[in-house]
Amino acid sequence: MIQRSHPETRLHAPQRLAGHDNGLERDYLTGLVRLLCDDVEAARRWHRSVAADAFISQNHRAVFVAIGRAIDVSPQPNLLAVRFVLEHDDTIDCDPADAASVLFDLHKESHDRPCHLWMQTATDQLLHRYHCGQAADLGRALAATAAAGTLPSDAEIEDVIQRARRMQMQARNPDASARDLLSIIDRWKLNKSEKLLTTGFNVIDRAFGGGLPVGLHGIAAKPKAGKSAIAAQLALGAMLHSADASVVWFRGEMTDDLLLSKMLACWSRMRHESLQAITLRDALQRSPETKAVYLDLLNTVGGRFVTVDPPLTISAIEQHICERKPSLAVVDYLQKCEAPGHKDRRVELDHVVSGLSMLSSRYDIPIIVISAVAGGRDESTDIGALTKESNRLDYDAHTFISLWNDGPKEDNPRKILLRINASRSGQASDDELWFHGAHQFFQAAATYAEFDDHAPKVPLP
Repeated sequence: MIQRSHPETRLHAPQRLAGHDNGLERDYLTGLVRLLCDDVEAARRWHRSVAADAFISQNHRAVFVAIGRAIDVSPQPNLLAVRFVLEHDDTIDCDPADAASVLFDLHKESHDRPCHLWMQTATDQLLHRYHCGQAADLGRALAATAAAGTLPSDAEIEDVIQRARRMQMQARNPDASARDLLSIIDRWKLNKSEKLLTTGFNVIDRAFGGGLPVGLHGIAAKPKAGKSAIAAQLALGAMLHSADASVVWFRGEMTDDLLLSKMLACWSRMRHESLQAITLRDALQRSPETKAVYLDLLNTVGGRFVTVDPPLTISAIEQHICERKPSLAVVDYLQKCEAPGHKDRRVELDHVVSGLSMLSSRYDIPIIVISAVAGGRDESTDIGALTKESNRLDYDAHTFISLWNDGPKEDNPRKILLRINASRSGQASDDELWFHGAHQFFQAAATYAEFDDHAPKVPLP
């Protein structure tokens, strides 16, 4: 019998979400079995990402524990070693024959389907089963010890658990979660009821009393209306206005090259006093004129702007927000987000929107969510029928900002109607903007009368 039990099995089982999803557990284990055959170190890392208590199925949990023990104690961790553990370790609560049969099936499936490509999604959803999200922190800490060839003691494991809990409590800022009426009134009298992130974009800052408030802010538009461009301009403006501001951009489909090129074109217009304006095409082609722009952006922003690759799941988004503590998060875009375990796409996106709203409150930051507009909608469409595939963003967002084309799309610049619906106050406001597509830059139309219909258009500087 194997005497030493795997560390994760000594954790107390946390509260699980209702329901049973064997398919999710099977996806994860199929990928783990495949990795055990192909790359033991990768299998070790994935195994450490969750704990045994994440598995509801008894046989799945037994296979998971057996894989971990085989990796830790066997000189040749493979499927034969896993089966040996299942048959000889009587501390594993399962029928050895049943668990071995499950292992055999997983091995067959691992060569029939590329399930190892789904492991990140499966891992994210497994972690959602926990009442508190300590599994990932614990797994990373234990992996560091296991890599040295030794298993941590009970005291070391308990210390890791306590540190993970303290980190979680600090991240949720418990000191700010409860306030008495007197302190609320004092903040209200001093007009400090809301923390505002100044973006330097007067149309947006003015609408919210000086800057973007904490909350979920939806930006919706049809293709080519500039929804990613205006989010990038707000993000760059916040970092230009404050040396302490930082942004995490969760990227759904746009490449880093395209995002950076858009930012460089916009930045050159924002810094017009010291930089020559460049176009998006200049940036994409790496023209000589872009060098001064990217050097200025690098020196001014530096590491305060971070992009995160897909998949866009709530757990992945929360992990980066918790680790980096940004002033602003941008999710680009809603229709590329995932919530594994939901078969209905509308329900899946509703779950994503609710999760993002919760993260905004938990981490006390504004979160911008970019979204596509459903087909056949226009500026006269009521709130509740605008967002593609789901109407939850219309209702749950603290503010819902929509952009509407006014005139031919090929015009540069072209008129854009910006409509802000604030759910907190129930108020709506409209502003006309000029969108310079070549420069990925927005300006208030009222300030630039030379572009109005009654006057000839002049070349851009």
